[in-house]
Amino acid sequence: MQSAGLTPERPLSPRQVIIAGERAGDVSEHEYLAKTGLRRYGVADLERVLDGLRGPVYVHIDLDVLEPTAFGATCYPEPDGVPPQRLVDLVSQIDDIVGAAITEHAPSGDDVDPDEAEIIRRLGAALTR
Repeated sequence: MQSAGLTPERPLSPRQVIIAGERAGDVSEHEYLAKTGLRRYGVADLERVLDGLRGPVYVHIDLDVLEPTAFGATCYPEPDGVPPQRLVDLVSQIDDIVGAAITEHAPSGDDVDPDEAEIIRRLGAALTR
């Protein structure tokens, strides 16, 4: 039985979803994404994500999209990620952001790296400008 509050009346269609900065994933994930028709972009093509993008837009940022040598406090660090300033610049170009999330911050201990905290702050500022 589905809970009324958890199931939207009009779920998003695949054409309304974009996965950007993709670098990893297992075979079954890639097969599913190909079958659904979701638009997928790698790190090299992030500027293409913004081409023709019109709001309202919900932006979800998994911090593991970032280059791990610049931001390592994630659960799934993958090489060849997005430089933090590039992501900040790209996000700041998006008009009509109506909602956002920043996830995957996973420091190894209680101490948060101040440089990484600043990256998160700058991303948050770009999302809420």
